[in-house]
Amino acid sequence: MSKDNKISDFDPAIDNKDTIAIYFINGILGAAIIGILVFIFIFVITFPSLNTAFDYTATGQIGDTIGGISAPFIGITGIVLTFFAFYIQYKANQIQFKQFGVQRKEKNREYHESKILYLMQQNRKIVESMTMSNGTVGVECMAKMYDELRYTYQVIKNVYRKHKLSKDEIANIAYIVFFNGIVGALGMVNRRLLKDVPDLEELISVLRGVRHNNLSDANITQYNLTLTIKNISRLDFKLFDGHMIRLGQYFRNLFHLLNYTTSLPDNVFSADEKYEIIKPLRSQMSSFEQIIIYFNSLSFYGKPMRDKNFINIYQLIKNIPLPMIDFAGNVRTRYPDIEFEWDEVVDRVNNQDGILHADTEEI
Repeated sequence: MSKDNKISDFDPAIDNKDTIAIYFINGILGAAIIGILVFIFIFVITFPSLNTAFDYTATGQIGDTIGGISAPFIGITGIVLTFFAFYIQYKANQIQFKQFGVQRKEKNREYHESKILYLMQQNRKIVESMTMSNGTVGVECMAKMYDELRYTYQVIKNVYRKHKLSKDEIANIAYIVFFNGIVGALGMVNRRLLKDVPDLEELISVLRGVRHNNLSDANITQYNLTLTIKNISRLDFKLFDGHMIRLGQYFRNLFHLLNYTTSLPDNVFSADEKYEIIKPLRSQMSSFEQIIIYFNSLSFYGKPMRDKNFINIYQLIKNIPLPMIDFAGNVRTRYPDIEFEWDEVVDRVNNQDGILHADTEEI
């Protein structure tokens, strides 16, 4: 957010100059008027009177008369000027205090804004530093993760057909398997997290067969995995290695960033300003990255972010092409407050009566 866009109800430079100038001019004019009145009064009392009852020239030394009569007026003039001097100083102090308050507020905003921007930069660096065993680097890792997550969901869905699990339950199991993998110590983590899942050993056996491409034909037929196995065979990496090393730090940073921004009081940043600050982060996310965020929110791991309503508040999955996640259920029922970009794309196509009727130049 640029400084030009920062909101302030007070311009100290303008207010300071104009206010002090007004009080100074008023003080000068007041003193001038009093001085003129004193001069006129002295002239009048020293002028030969037309009426002897008011002839001050006969009362003794003229200096004593002038001094005695003009002294109260001079004293009053001094009091008035002193009052103006103190009053102008008082107003100047008020303006200065107000200016200091504005400066403190701006410095506070700049501090928090710089911290938010730092966390956003770190989030992007985390994505750029991601690597996979097949040599994939950076944001491309998110695309590979999407493929793995989609096939993991399909395998688990087919294995648990007889149990009639909900799509939310399948998504939760699929993300946990995807996140932790099934090898090494993280495989033990899965056993602890999925201890209430029915036929867990059967599921792990099928997942290992898929990973090593040695699932029996009987199992492939039993679980209706022919097409899924064919698609998995085209991948250039092994499934179920786990992605905690890549996504653990990513989601910790993302949660801290969103939690820190949201917790700032409204007198620092309003809700609209917070949204505008975070908006560039979403614009840098690929569709695959937003899909991973979406599936994370459906799992136990993403519950804190879901409970805080960050995905709705900051529209974090706004740019997902919805057909890419339809296999896991209706995202609109889970996030009804998000205005998906996909709807805008479909509306543009419909308003043009289809792709082939768009206003394009002839080739």
